[in-house]
Amino acid sequence: FGRTEVIDNTLNPNFVRKFFLDFFFEEKQNLRFDVYNVDSRSSNISKFQDFLGQTFCTLGEIIGSTGGRLENSLSGIPGKKLGAIIFTAEELSNCRVSI
Repeated sequence: FGRTEVIDNTLNPNFVRKFFLDFFFEEKQNLRFDVYNVDSRSSNISKFQDFLGQTFCTLGEIIGSTGGRLENSLSGIPGKKLGAIIFTAEELSNCRVSI
């Protein structure tokens, strides 16, 4: 769906880029998040970036969590504790005018 900006030289990045997704109540919307350590500004993920872990959840889990805040552990490298990722969600009101 998209990529965040690159945050230089920090173990606890705070990403600014937001993603806007439509939420459908009775539909399971699976999400996958991959985290990389970027060594170059190249868009080629496999060549210039180190995989740090991934996590899976649904959009409903994020929206339904307390305060719209969900924390998930990263996995993907056997035998290593990879840290966690925190997701937040907020509802945007729609302004639709019918004439």
